[in-house]
Parts: sequence; structure tokens; C-alpha cells
Amino acid sequence: MEAETDPARKAELGHSLTTLVGLLEQMAPDVAREQKDAEDAKSFLESLEQTYAEAGRKLRSARDDLTRAQRDMGRAEQQREIAERRAEAARQAAGLSGATSGLSVALKAMQDNATRDLARAEAANAKATLLKPTQPETDDPNIAAAMRAASGAQPAPQGLSERLAALRQRQV
Repeated sequence: MEAETDPARKAELGHSLTTLVGLLEQMAPDVAREQKDAEDAKSFLESLEQTYAEAGRKLRSARDDLTRAQRDMGRAEQQREIAERRAEAARQAAGLSGATSGLSVALKAMQDNATRDLARAEAANAKATLLKPTQPETDDPNIAAAMRAASGAQPAPQGLSERLAALRQRQV
């Protein structure tokens, strides 16, 4: 526009520029709103991704717990069957075909033993679950190093000389 020498053309270009600037000023709130909407959508997407990731972790954990519980139930069933077979074998070995007080006592003792073993298995599973490292203990290298130090574990050798020394200690 400034390079134009014709005053009529210059006025025409000025009018067009004024119209264009006015349109841009009118669109500025729309552009700002669209930017805000884009930022909100991005934030919502990130929140949704975190929620789905957490749900996935919980689902994997629940699946692992279910598998462990199924194994425990299978072991308890096997222990019960073994105890029943032992009771039957003891009854047959004693030559007893009917229920006697001695057999009842032995059967009761075996059932109590099976119940006690199941309770111990459940306690061991609960203990394993409680002692399993949590996410911060495995993700944070400082916490992991502190846990290794507290357990007495030596850090893995890093350099060649440390690795060679570790091999020599194993041979001794």
C-alpha cells in the first residue's frame, strides 16, 4: 500500500486493509476459544488415557490374583483328597469297615490338619501379597536402592573390574 503512488488506489487498498483487520479482530475471540477447546480436549484425553492405564493395571492385578486363587483352590482340593485317601487307607489297614470312635478321631484330626494347612496357605498368600513391592518401590531408583541395601543385597557389578571381582568371589 505504501508503495502505491495513485491516491485512489491507495485509498482502495487502505479500505481493504481496514476491512481485513476488522475481520481478524472479530475472529480473535473465536480463535482463542478454539485454542482453549483444543487445550481442554487434550487435557481430557490425557486424563482418559491415565484412567484407562490405571484400569488396565488393576485388571492385570485382579487377573493375577484370580489365577493365584485358582491355584490355591486346586492345591487345597488336592490336599483334601490326599487326606481323605489317607483316612480311607488307614481305615482299611485297621480292618474297620464301619465307623468307629478311633476312625472318627483320626478323620477329625485329618480334617483339622487340612483346615489348618489351608489357613496357612491363605496366610502365606496374604503375606506374599503384602510383601510384593509396590509401584514406587520398583519405579524410583533411590527407593529400590534403599530396599536392596536394607535387604543386604549387593548392587550388580557395573564395570569390567567389578564383574571380574564378582566372578573371582564365586570361585572361592
